Amino acid sequence: KASDSPSPTPKTSATQAPASKATPRAIDKSVRVVVYRSTVSQRHAARTADQAKSLGWNVVQLADWQGTVPGSTVYFSAGFEPEARALAKDLGIARVAPKHSGITLTGLSVVLHS
Repeated sequence: KASDSPSPTPKTSATQAPASKATPRAIDKSVRVVVYRSTVSQRHAARTADQAKSLGWNVVQLADWQGTVPGSTVYFSAGFEPEARALAKDLGIARVAPKHSGITLTGLSVVLHS
């Protein structure tokens, strides 16, 4: 005896291709880094530079900063924002910004301010 109920129809589900995410490029820790001290001691600046070096960053100089900054900042040259964000995270610095005209280094500049 044939059933009066409709036969079940197979459910089809649309399969979606995984969203293609561009693979982020690797962080280049060989970029030149200068650590400037603004209102912190030379010792604090040296410790910060040593910390960055121990994490693989290419710290090339310690220097005194002339001018004011609102807080410790990692400044970056064009094309180095991912490195600036990674270095800031490594050093516990919240502020990252594009370099301004007072910075001539191509790379990253860490300005320490207490």
